[in-house]
Amino acid sequence: MLVAGLFQIFDGVQVVALGILRGLEDVVMPVIGAGIAYWLISLPVGYLTAFTLNAGPIGIWIGYLSGLAAAGVFLLLRFRYLYKKRYSI
Repeated sequence: MLVAGLFQIFDGVQVVALGILRGLEDVVMPVIGAGIAYWLISLPVGYLTAFTLNAGPIGIWIGYLSGLAAAGVFLLLRFRYLYKKRYSI
C-alpha cells in the first residue's frame, strides 16, 4: 500500500505539472524529460529491484514510481525555469 500511495502522489504531481507546461505551450522538453525518466530511470530501476534484488512485482512498481518521481521533479523544475524566464522583472 505504501508504494501505491506514493505512486498516486507522484502521478498527480507529474500530471498537473505537465498540464501547466501544456498551458504555457511547452511540449517538446516535457516529452524528452518524460522519455528519459521512463526509459533511462524507470526501466533499469524496475529491473534491478524486481529481478536482481528479488523484490518481484513490488520491484516493478518501485521502478515505475521512480520514473514518475523523476518526471515530476523534472517537469516542476522546467515550470520554475520558464516562469522565472517569462515573469522575472
